[in-house]
Amino acid sequence: MLWFKLLSRIFSLFLTAVLLFSGCRSGKSDLPAAEELKADLQKVEKLTLAEADIHKVIILKDPDIHLKDVGSVKNMLKWAEEKIKPGVRTAVFSFDSQLAAFIDLSRLTEEDIVIDRKKKRCRMVLPPIMFELLGRDFTMQLDYQRITAYRSPVTPQERAELKNRAYKRLEKEVAQNPALHEQLRSRAEDRARIWLTELLAMKGLTAEISFKQEKSSVKP
Repeated sequence: MLWFKLLSRIFSLFLTAVLLFSGCRSGKSDLPAAEELKADLQKVEKLTLAEADIHKVIILKDPDIHLKDVGSVKNMLKWAEEKIKPGVRTAVFSFDSQLAAFIDLSRLTEEDIVIDRKKKRCRMVLPPIMFELLGRDFTMQLDYQRITAYRSPVTPQERAELKNRAYKRLEKEVAQNPALHEQLRSRAEDRARIWLTELLAMKGLTAEISFKQEKSSVKP
């Protein structure tokens, strides 16, 4: 599945390049100006380059809620069983989300592109890699529930509140995970370089790609 997603992403980037620069020739007289390149790339706007799947488990045990990474449903149920005590309401939900790394090409300026027409080389400084947490409208799957004594099942209103609290906590966890950011940033930058190298080659240019840097943040 991971390789399928990777190949799909690479194919999508390649197709975008073909659509942008189809029909271009690579002779010296046809080398583009920086303004032309900037205009073409800005048409792409937001370009998603890498994604990381996030699976979370929510443990509701009145009155507490816990988020825990669990490797499998079997481990999750075992963990829940160990925590259950008589007279409490316990429910286990799970949901999936994604952290996406993208680049906003609308922020590209003409000063970020330098073309050496003699050497047929393009130096380009791209906007920084940014991050976005996807799936705010995720579906919570009820994986386990045990109601004892006079406790009642989780109501729709409680599920809605639980979902909201879980998403806010997930946002905080992701924001405080620099290792995940660096892993995604590295993957995204590599794919952007591959994409732009192919794209500029269609214009008859070799590519030197770098990135602006700014503090990591997750777009809400």
